[in-house]
Amino acid sequence: MEEKIELNVFLNKLVSSLAKKYEKIEKDIKELKSDIEKFKKTNDENSFKEIENKLRKLEISVNSIKNKSQIDKSILKLIETEEQERKSEEYGRRF
Repeated sequence: MEEKIELNVFLNKLVSSLAKKYEKIEKDIKELKSDIEKFKKTNDENSFKEIENKLRKLEISVNSIKNKSQIDKSILKLIETEEQERKSEEYGRRF
C-alpha cells in the first residue's frame, strides 16, 4: 500500500512539473510570436537578436522536457518491473 502512495506522489509531481513546463513554453511561444510581428514592422536588429535568444531558450526548454521524459519513462519501467516481480512472488507463495 505504501508503494502505491509513493508511486502516486511521484506521478503527481511528474504531471505537475510537466504541466508547469508546458505552460511556460506556451507563454514563451506567444511572446515569440508577438516579437516576430514587431520585427516584421520595424526590422530592428535588436529585436531580431531578442527573437533568436528567446527561440534558443525555447529549444532548450523543449529538449529539457524530452530528456526528463526519457528519465521518467525509465523510472516508470523500473517501477512496473518491480511491481510485476512482486506480484509473481506473491502468486508463487499462494500456490
